Amino acid sequence: MEKSLTCKKLPCSDSIDRCFHSSTLHKHYLITYGGFPKRAPITLSDIKILNLKTYSFEDFKLEGSEPIPLCGHSACLFDSNKILIFGGLEFLTIFHNTFIITIEDSSTLTLKYEKVQTYGGDNFKRAGHSANIYNNKMYVFGGKSVMNPMKTSNQLWSLDLGTFTWEKCETTGDQPGKNHTFPNKFISL
Repeated sequence: MEKSLTCKKLPCSDSIDRCFHSSTLHKHYLITYGGFPKRAPITLSDIKILNLKTYSFEDFKLEGSEPIPLCGHSACLFDSNKILIFGGLEFLTIFHNTFIITIEDSSTLTLKYEKVQTYGGDNFKRAGHSANIYNNKMYVFGGKSVMNPMKTSNQLWSLDLGTFTWEKCETTGDQPGKNHTFPNKFISL
């Protein structure tokens, strides 16, 4: 029997009217980073935390460096309290940057934002890609590497989360098409 899903507008105390942001679930908090407002040509650098029990946005303490403006980036939860941010863009610049938002203390909502030094893949820049973590590696697929609508990618890269080293993955079989903007594809590892 097919399950039925219901959509419901949440009674939030504030709203986030943005697109091309990331949202990551940690316990009962939805942590949103970056993107851009639908009615303004700016890229956001803010972090918002929605409490899914109270449907209200929470105040938090931010340690470390100031977040940079990003949209079209990816965000993946790993080690139960870390969000790995990769790539994205601001206006016409696509980034190779990797950041970690660490939830230092979820009871007081203390976050730490820091840039991570990665190795290899120096020219591997992506925006509008997809990313997932499997077996202590983040896999990144598709996206754009330059600001040209015809220059999308079907490459698969991995970032080892122990050494923070990038490696281009060689694939076999039917190659997925080139994609950007939420390109989820089935890839058997």
